[in-house]
Amino acid sequence: MGAIFNMLEKFRLETYYNQFLQLGVKDERDFLDGVTDENLTNMGLSQVEKNRFSEMKNYARRLRAPERQVQTVAPVQKSLEPFCLKYTYPKCPQLKEIKDMDPVQNTVEDLMLRIGHLENVGNTRGVCLYTIDGMPLTDDPFFNTWSLKDRHIHNRDIIYAIFTPKENLRQAPQPPKREVDKTKGDDVMRCHIMLRGDYEVSVNLESETITSLRLKLANESGIPAHVLFYKGAHAGGDTLKSCEISQSTVYFSLSSFSDDTPHDETFFIDDVVPSVQQTQKGISVLLSSLYVLKLNCKTEELKKLISYIRKLTGCNPLAQSLHQLLRKNETITRNQKIAVVEGLYVLFRELLPQLGTQRGEKIIEDLDVFENSLYCWAHVRSEAIKKKKSRKLTSDRENYALITLNSEDGSRFCEPVKVPGVPGALERANVLQKIKDNLGVCLYKDKGSPDMIRVRDCLNGKVITEDVNLLAARTGDHRDDRTFVTTRNPTEAILVLIDTSSSMEEECYESAEIKKIHAVKELFDNFATRTMAYDFHHIIGLVKFDSMVKTLHTFTENLEKFKEHFRNIEASGCTLLYDALRRGASELEKVKARFPDCRLRIMCLTDGNDSG
Repeated sequence: MGAIFNMLEKFRLETYYNQFLQLGVKDERDFLDGVTDENLTNMGLSQVEKNRFSEMKNYARRLRAPERQVQTVAPVQKSLEPFCLKYTYPKCPQLKEIKDMDPVQNTVEDLMLRIGHLENVGNTRGVCLYTIDGMPLTDDPFFNTWSLKDRHIHNRDIIYAIFTPKENLRQAPQPPKREVDKTKGDDVMRCHIMLRGDYEVSVNLESETITSLRLKLANESGIPAHVLFYKGAHAGGDTLKSCEISQSTVYFSLSSFSDDTPHDETFFIDDVVPSVQQTQKGISVLLSSLYVLKLNCKTEELKKLISYIRKLTGCNPLAQSLHQLLRKNETITRNQKIAVVEGLYVLFRELLPQLGTQRGEKIIEDLDVFENSLYCWAHVRSEAIKKKKSRKLTSDRENYALITLNSEDGSRFCEPVKVPGVPGALERANVLQKIKDNLGVCLYKDKGSPDMIRVRDCLNGKVITEDVNLLAARTGDHRDDRTFVTTRNPTEAILVLIDTSSSMEEECYESAEIKKIHAVKELFDNFATRTMAYDFHHIIGLVKFDSMVKTLHTFTENLEKFKEHFRNIEASGCTLLYDALRRGASELEKVKARFPDCRLRIMCLTDGNDSG
């Protein structure tokens, strides 16, 4: 009975569900021959609702078309073996069968509707179909109107389905009003249409154009003119004679869409909505990691990894699409991008801890799966190498590839960059230098401006210039007040109070040739360098005090900025020691409010008593 309710809901008639059950409706076939107009009137359906019911009957008729056909051909022309298709989809436990379709009469669109109906995908999701090898079948709405036979879908073929929000599917543009060109010509032009063959059209070479030729070809072939595209370099307004094609065959391709944008400009942008909603940060991390893998992969490692991904997921469309995108650098279609996004979500969701699993205390919510893409790539690559070494993974027959996440010295990449622009992190492995969490991929630094980097933003596909310090603040601090920058829970907050009164200009000792202020600068320069080397989870702030108390730098993980402020300190004035301590306590209270488990420290360096 669930199928009946779903069908009624699809056409906004679910409120009459119980009344249809009382009429004796048991499945969709009863709508075709068991419900009369009188029944609909007695149930209280308005004329608009009756129209919807009529559309629903047509829909049900299309689903059941082969069962309602009348045999009109000789029995010898009918195959002795009934037509049967099998299909599967991500995490499908076993192959499913469709037995009542006619390869001559039913179209690919009918197959999409049937699978969607059988799987109750609802009104908000659509179906993408692929061959069992992973090649897309349903990218172009025009080809979806072809019969199963014309699309070379044969008996007992296995189809792979991926369900995705309907907004991801490319809709055919509204066809223009059909024009008819009845002009006669003395010349005969041979035209070849892809997958359809040759046609001869009468034209006038002196006056007619490619556009008028296309209209005549549409009339001759029966194919709509708006899907015919001339495969030449000349514009539609050029006369046939000026195109110099009078003695040759003119070739036309078939497509519902005229734009041929390079795939680099169409894949690495945020234009596919996952079935399970992800954050903008997560989408950026996913696309950025794929972009880095595309630039930094080795053939053999890719081969191992994609073989392992195929073994884990059983998703051939995902494997085929990654192979074309990452290893072959080929154009991939819209439906292949959908396969990548939806397939990787299923894989990463299985790898990451979730409710109901025993993988430690940390739980990754569905919304945050793509934010952890880097960890998933590192894990999958590591496991693929282990399987290959133990000979549990056979990739000899794989024609695909995936990723490398090795550092320059050959060690395994373990920790992704969290704060773009921190020099200590940027000096790590090549992958760490290029992956920029929540923004995109760092391409290179501007030589004349060390704080400026060129970044490819994988959300909009553009290359932009960013200040690393502003970038660190924007990507790291998610609080509304923006009082300090942090990308992870700090274990310790250290506020440095430095005395910059005039007495700090004196030498440390009578025989020493170094001033107190310079000694302090050296001390904290080394302290910051050591902190970065050991990657302590510290945040450090800087306050100077002399005749006034001034916060030079709020709490941050960007220790290079901290060091830069120290280098510019100059000594003058008196010593407001107690005022500085009160300021320090106040700043640390803010940290405690946000991170209750964080240890708080004040490091105060002064050479005298309070004199303020």
